[in-house]
Parts: sequence; C-alpha cells; structure tokens
Amino acid sequence: MDSFTYTITLVVGILIALFSIAATAGAIYAIAVWYPRRVNERVAELKTRGKQGEATILRLPHRKMNGAGSNALYKIVSIGLEIRVPGVEPYEIDKVFTIPTGYVRYLEIGKIVPVWIDPHNPHDPNKIVIHIEPPDDEK
Repeated sequence: MDSFTYTITLVVGILIALFSIAATAGAIYAIAVWYPRRVNERVAELKTRGKQGEATILRLPHRKMNGAGSNALYKIVSIGLEIRVPGVEPYEIDKVFTIPTGYVRYLEIGKIVPVWIDPHNPHDPNKIVIHIEPPDDEK
C-alpha cells in the first residue's frame, strides 16, 4: 500500500471512530438527560394547563413491585384508573406510568390520587398525569 492510500485509510478510520464516539455520547445524553428532562417538562405543563381531578387505583400488576434488590431509579407500572374530573364523564383507563422506585410501595388498589388530564383530549393516555406521595405519617 502506498503512502497516499495509507493516509486516506488512516484519516477515514479516525473520522469513523470520532463519529462513533460522538453518536454514542449523544445517545447517552439523550437517554440520561434530555428524555427525562423533556418528560418532566411535559408533566409540569400538564399540571399547569390541564384539568385537575382525582383517580381511584383499580388495578395494579400481580407481580411484586417493591423493587427489592433493584438499583433502578424508576419502575414502569401499568395502573388501571377510574378518573373523575369536573366537567368530564367519569371513565376507566389503563395506563403505563414511570414511577420513582421509592414511591411504588405507596401504590395500592382503592387509593385515591390527584390526576391531571388534557381538557381538549381527556381520554388520551399520553396526556394523563397522577401524583403519588407518601402518607402523612411518612413525610
């Protein structure tokens, strides 16, 4: 291989390696920082502009949810809710929520939690937010 071909091959290899590093760093940033921040912004916006009511937890997964031995910050939990918001006919919906692992233990069937919905599209599961907090004796 002559020196020109060697130089071109070396430069292209370095560019591919740099692109791979940049793509990996971008993906890590998107997963660890950008996406959670965007979700939090959407939740805050819905709590500000949405319509507030209450929801009763009707269904929870049958499997153990307490996360014993888990190092995850969040748990993905499917929750069945009966939603009651003034001005909207009560309805039931099953929605998957991302719950902080430490708060999963506060989920129980029959519990009433605050809920916010999009007043323009109240049945859209992507526009429903609940608020889970510890009982008063644990705050």
